[in-house]
Amino acid sequence: MDDQLYQPTILHPAQKEDKAALIELFNLPGITICDTIEPQLLELLEIRSPGKRFKPEDLREHYSDLYQADHLNDYGCWVYYPWKHTVVHCLPEEAFTEVRTSRNKYKISDREEELLRKKRIGVVGLSVGQAIAVTIAQERSVGTLRLADFDRLELSNMNRIRTGIHSIGLPKVLIAAREIAEIDPFIDIEIYPEGINEGNIDAFLSEQGKLDILIDECDSLDIKVLLRERAKQLQVPVIMETNDRCMVDIERFDQEHDRSIFHGVLGGDFDSSHLSQLTTREKIPFALKILGINQLSLRMKASLLEIENSINGWPQLASDVNMGGGVLANICRKILLGENVKSGRYYVDLDELFSIEEIADRAETALRSNSDEQTKRHPGKSDNGIPKRSIDDVLIKKIIRESLNAPSGGNLQPWEFVPHDKGVFIGINKSRISSELDPLLFGANVAIGAVAENIALTAKNYNLEAITTFSHQSANGNEFAAKIDFKKPEGDFQPSEQDKLLFNMISKRKTNRALNQQPVDKDKLLQINTFLSAEHEEQFLYVFDQEKIEAIAKLIGIADRLRMSYQNFHKELMQEICWSESEALKRRNGIYIKDLGISEDNAAINIMRDWEIMHFLKQIDKGQGTEKLSREVFQKENALGLFVTNHNSSSSFLQAGRALQKAWLYSTSLNLDWHPATSSIYFFLQLDFPEKIKLPTELVDQLKTMRAEFNELFQLNGSEGLVMLTRFVNSADSKATSLRMPLEKVYTEAYT
Repeated sequence: MDDQLYQPTILHPAQKEDKAALIELFNLPGITICDTIEPQLLELLEIRSPGKRFKPEDLREHYSDLYQADHLNDYGCWVYYPWKHTVVHCLPEEAFTEVRTSRNKYKISDREEELLRKKRIGVVGLSVGQAIAVTIAQERSVGTLRLADFDRLELSNMNRIRTGIHSIGLPKVLIAAREIAEIDPFIDIEIYPEGINEGNIDAFLSEQGKLDILIDECDSLDIKVLLRERAKQLQVPVIMETNDRCMVDIERFDQEHDRSIFHGVLGGDFDSSHLSQLTTREKIPFALKILGINQLSLRMKASLLEIENSINGWPQLASDVNMGGGVLANICRKILLGENVKSGRYYVDLDELFSIEEIADRAETALRSNSDEQTKRHPGKSDNGIPKRSIDDVLIKKIIRESLNAPSGGNLQPWEFVPHDKGVFIGINKSRISSELDPLLFGANVAIGAVAENIALTAKNYNLEAITTFSHQSANGNEFAAKIDFKKPEGDFQPSEQDKLLFNMISKRKTNRALNQQPVDKDKLLQINTFLSAEHEEQFLYVFDQEKIEAIAKLIGIADRLRMSYQNFHKELMQEICWSESEALKRRNGIYIKDLGISEDNAAINIMRDWEIMHFLKQIDKGQGTEKLSREVFQKENALGLFVTNHNSSSSFLQAGRALQKAWLYSTSLNLDWHPATSSIYFFLQLDFPEKIKLPTELVDQLKTMRAEFNELFQLNGSEGLVMLTRFVNSADSKATSLRMPLEKVYTEAYT
């Protein structure tokens, strides 16, 4: 009979008997043949080649063997749905599953998918239960579904059960089973159309394999208690959702073997024998204890009073039922994958979450709290606890102010200026550096060297000489990265033409992340090294070979992904970025998101901001999307440069900072800007000091492999100090210079 059919027949035309049966089906009067194998094959082709799009005509090229003779008709399988009098052409089971679950990635990873295919879930009660079972099947987060319900569909049930009026009178369990089979004919479905009773409960829970989860959505209090008693004995977790306020009950009998059923609300020693002699009316107090009468919504409480008065039964809405289906499907998946889902009662109450008045009140409270906090933090201009003292030499402050456009990692501007009787000390403000990525302060030292070079060039423009000493200790014992003494040169002093040129470039020098419209002139790059060689040992190592550039770009992308894959590095990077124009204007350090060529509302970068997402991608060894942003920019260049020094120490990086700044200023005069890639360099530097820096073992192993390839690409011997890796950008494609903090933020008036 039609009301007993729920399993489709799967025929494989490659097998002789199935081929004959299929021919008979095709010849049945009124049979509907649905053959969509070509679009299925096209989709299979596309998901196996991410990022590519194929046309229907490409199918013959990629599946040429299937288009010979009648092979396409014999490919895969045909699924016959007798209750619909329809036969459907499908991909083979594994390919079908691959395509159908492709949009699950990577909310469900491949490893998790394989694990879930071995799991069994039982659902008792197919009103609310239908939404749960179908959602689980749609996600394919289970291999076997057991469905139990004795009831048949009535018209009034259709306010929340998804089916057509042609199904009135059919068993609810059959309606659910058929819908699942029509979605996925390869999911195992077992039905109990008589519902659950004392005679079949053990078979339901454990025959042909014990359930991994039991979902209880039945109406009978007796069966609810019985289900939990037996599930507890078998150590099967039980989940229930009541749809009012989306109340979810979780009882982890698999973890807590002695746990009282229903969280003990019926009493610790309550069992099904207590119900055997009670009438339906006498059972109501127990049912209300389970529901928690005080936790019911106002409308549900009102409805309870009207049952068998103005209404016949328990009110349920499709929106609540379907939301409950999604919530329970999600919880089941977490439990099956071993996540730490704890026993308890939970609410996903939309009325509470979206109460307009409450939202307004919460928003106003939050604004008040934020305002109060800002008042506490900024009661007035802070002097950092240092007594303010005016100085007479206004010119020195003017020189420093004009010198602040120096490069620094993340534009964090780590310098602090402290005056002394002849000039200024330059210290490192450790609160403004990337201490996780640059724990040895090499990058900070480069920044100090660069700003010191700016000061020297600017001083010459004002007929002063700036004598720089690095790694200096002041008279009172304070350690500074540099000391600058200003003095007037003897005789008629004039800066050289080269000094004038470099000084004029200070305000124009910038990091430029625009894409090159034209290849960079290689002769200009060689000029930079010629310029440097006159006074400095530091130099650029260039790579012009396209294959090598692509390999370096790949390493840059991997390094950026690794920086996003460890919480300490991720947090620090997110703090470097200014996420709005107002934040950039207020901070005046860090990098404004738009200066990275990314809009403030870019979906990808906003997803990357969430550490939990990045942590998940790392766990499943994914996240290649985070490599793409930088890799695609750098691999399109015709030249990359690595700025190196012959030594690998703090003092050498201070000196290298001076040379780097001069090279950058000279490059600016040639209408070339730079776009550094920092992550790889700083990671590699950390590898050189294992006795001082303890990175995770798996990160060290990966970085060592990358460093070996990096050394080979740039022909390094391993002893060099890696100062900066950059691409070069024609200034015609230039963007605005990054903001700088005002002098008063980096200069203290107190003498040392």
